[in-house]
Amino acid sequence: ACLISVLLSMQFILLFFDHFKHNREQIDYWQTTKMMSRMLERIDPGAVIIAYHSWFGLNYLQQVEGKRPDVTILILSSFIVPDLFTDFEESRFKNIVIPKVPLEEFASAFLTENVYNRPIYWEPVVDYNKFVNAYLVPDGLLFKISPVVYPLTSESVRTYLSQLSDDLALSEMSDDLEESAFYAQLLSGHGAYFLEKEVYEIALGHFKMAAAMVPNHPQFLNLLGISYAYLEHYEQAEETFLRSISVNRENDEPYLNLAKMFMNNAQQEKAMYYFNKAIEYAPNHRDALFSLGKINASLGNKQEALHFFHRILTINPKDEEAKKEADQLSTRIQ
Repeated sequence: ACLISVLLSMQFILLFFDHFKHNREQIDYWQTTKMMSRMLERIDPGAVIIAYHSWFGLNYLQQVEGKRPDVTILILSSFIVPDLFTDFEESRFKNIVIPKVPLEEFASAFLTENVYNRPIYWEPVVDYNKFVNAYLVPDGLLFKISPVVYPLTSESVRTYLSQLSDDLALSEMSDDLEESAFYAQLLSGHGAYFLEKEVYEIALGHFKMAAAMVPNHPQFLNLLGISYAYLEHYEQAEETFLRSISVNRENDEPYLNLAKMFMNNAQQEKAMYYFNKAIEYAPNHRDALFSLGKINASLGNKQEALHFFHRILTINPKDEEAKKEADQLSTRIQ
């Protein structure tokens, strides 16, 4: 039943994708203000929004057009690098608790102090969902943060997709490149959430849309490749990773993902090739070096394997796993 629900949800995403391609050819004006107005309109009273890409637009609607003065709009950067921001002065915010803690503890303390007393919404972002992923409740473009771990279900996925359809309104989207990038960033953040939750079909749909909106974006292509790989669509994954590499040859992530995919499929030579490409651009990448050590050891290349484990220990002498592998190889060589 769960699989059927996921497949039905995937059909929705694909229809959504076709709808986007059809409509973007007909509209030639920017309409994200409508989308952001809809986002604000359905936010619970007295809520907090932790935004990133949408922060400027939401602030404009509140500060200039006077929409939703009861809502507190914060920028995610204030939590990531709080020492560079002065957003959290008590005189500016009357409706939220500002914890008195060291900066490195501020983000978690803020959520702990506020999440039980007021709704908190989170704009999903690829690199930062990891801080709250277990507590996120999919709810259209902005997710809610639950006080307790939130178990994702097929029903919650269907509800999310329905709300996302209302929030996005891709029929209003123009051909403006900045607008396309804005939508793509939002969708990639949502896709990253589902990727972490291992709902790969839904993640794939989001990344397909993001890559269609901004075709040569290496991050979107890399994430799309990861989704294909998890779904065991290996040819499409390889093609997509290589597209990402063609856009930015110095980005080590697609090389690493290709290498891991081939290693998991017992294609050791291809795996070694891409791990070696990865360390050309990230010479101290521990996982790549360790994997090269393990693959060479399995192929009987003991000296070469030992070389890679020693490189790890040069970087971090306390790496117990690398030390164990190096000691075992040294004993065999003797």
